[in-house]
Amino acid sequence: MTDSVDFRDEGGIGWLVLRRPETRNAVDADFVWQAIEVLGNLPSGLGALVVAGEGPAFCVGAELGGFHAALAAARADKDLAPLLRAMHTVTRRLRALPVPTVAAVEGAAAGAGVGLACACDLRVVGESTVFVPAFCALGLSPDSGTSYHLTRALGSVAANAAFLRNRRIPAAELAARGLADEVVPDGEVWAVAGRLAAEVAGAAPGALLATRRLVDAASGQSFDAHLDAEAREITELWNGADVLEGVSAFLERRRPKFPGAGT
Repeated sequence: MTDSVDFRDEGGIGWLVLRRPETRNAVDADFVWQAIEVLGNLPSGLGALVVAGEGPAFCVGAELGGFHAALAAARADKDLAPLLRAMHTVTRRLRALPVPTVAAVEGAAAGAGVGLACACDLRVVGESTVFVPAFCALGLSPDSGTSYHLTRALGSVAANAAFLRNRRIPAAELAARGLADEVVPDGEVWAVAGRLAAEVAGAAPGALLATRRLVDAASGQSFDAHLDAEAREITELWNGADVLEGVSAFLERRRPKFPGAGT
């Protein structure tokens, strides 16, 4: 079995690289289980993680050839549930990492690839990058968090239309909708993503995780309930060493170095 996922540590910035360029980094069982293994065993001391894909595309979703063969032959392994649970473990682990994550999206992201990119905190995309919903055109409903993230970015009516029409969302619109933090010339995505990762590396882990929880919960509860959630999170952080370091660094006009954070 060849490695579908590669991990390397470049001076405290981790790189998780999808390595199936011949399939445009399509998702299969080997890829999913290797990604789970990598994300579950990241070295301590990382300041941030970049997720990227080799070749002409970031990730075009499921490898349809294998699925088609299983469905056409009515094989027992046609059941999607195990692979789906595993893919959702990948996106959940990305959201649970105590370090900032950056998606370097060169070329197309389709289906589950959109969910993978959106599970990261930040996204750098090339000028020719497109997000492609893909699911309804295949007779499927969304997975991997795509309906969650696109609904938040586009609004419910526009997201529904995008899925129904399988509408390609270009780089300029990704930026306008908040789905891309930077749009850069093709060929420069990885370099800019690495610089962005270095910029946000070393974020306070507790504050990062608490912020993700609050942002994810924001549209699903009342204003009063959300204020209560904010109060719980910030109170829990208040007496920690990270807050003392953060305030001290602000007053001393230096970059903070939070205890427990990576580079």
